[in-house]
Amino acid sequence: MFSNNHIHKRQICALLALSLVYLTPITSFTVSIHHRSLLKQKGKQNGATLALQAIALDNGNTALSLGPSASLCGFDIHKFGSEYSLWADDYNGTSSSISCHTSPNGLSFIPNPSSLQGASLAPNVDDWWYFDTHSVSVGSVLPASTGDGKECLLMYYTGSDGSGRRRIGTAVTQNGVDWGRIEGPEPNGNLFPGEENSDPTVVRSGERSYMFFNRDGKICLATQEPGKFEFTIVNSDVLGLDDVGRITVKSPGDVGGDGLWSMYFSKGGEIFEAKGETQSVTGEWNVPPEPLKLPTDGKFSCPRIVETEEGDRLYYISEKEGGEKTIEVAKKIGEEWAELKLPTI
Repeated sequence: MFSNNHIHKRQICALLALSLVYLTPITSFTVSIHHRSLLKQKGKQNGATLALQAIALDNGNTALSLGPSASLCGFDIHKFGSEYSLWADDYNGTSSSISCHTSPNGLSFIPNPSSLQGASLAPNVDDWWYFDTHSVSVGSVLPASTGDGKECLLMYYTGSDGSGRRRIGTAVTQNGVDWGRIEGPEPNGNLFPGEENSDPTVVRSGERSYMFFNRDGKICLATQEPGKFEFTIVNSDVLGLDDVGRITVKSPGDVGGDGLWSMYFSKGGEIFEAKGETQSVTGEWNVPPEPLKLPTDGKFSCPRIVETEEGDRLYYISEKEGGEKTIEVAKKIGEEWAELKLPTI
């Protein structure tokens, strides 16, 4: 469906009927991408293929590293069937692209075999007016399907044009590697007005989708109604906090137990868990005074929760004193977070 050739504007008419069906636990609904929304082929790739290497820390806990020459900015991870898929930012000192990795156990990752070059989604070098010509950073990846029933994935990501402005966009893939951009409602292809929107995380509950994203250090909430592509901002300061980093949100169906929403967010090098005070995602949030007690040391950011048969795992970026960044993982035992070690062979 998505070729490696750039899609020229004269081919727009062939793409007007594109639609996506979002998969939810309860129901499915169709979103038509309007006539001005055409697929944008990924930018030219650069760099060597990156491998997330599993390493053991001094305490035996598992960490994932791109190696000393790369710097992690963000990532997203999911478990589809028996396989884990992870999309990681690779910052080369001037710009960033997104690479894709797979794993049978969520601990030892290799580059996706379908990826022949280093970048899965690279900056858009073909359209000078687009919002992501300099850098791209992964936000949320969600399962979906095309209008004819074929499975695909959606990615909500942050793009930058090199001027310091950050905006949110959407891309789609059928193999997890080759992404095509979906043009948003704003003139330069992004989803929201304004110059500082970033780090989206999207969750679904019932027939609606909810996007939490960062705007100038505050967490905003936007909702997507059934049958719509656009999101509408309904709360511009969800937590009532400044300088909040990346977040991950789980709906009550994912969290279980109390029927409340749960949000993990980073602030000041620590990770916190906030709980919704009501069963409505648009309600108030209970922000704890103390951070989570994690089994490793460092400055923490970019939390990601993955539900497994053995219980929840918390993946997060840890920055050490020398500046090296790794992805570390802990497992939840009761209300505590414990170390998760590589299995012995």
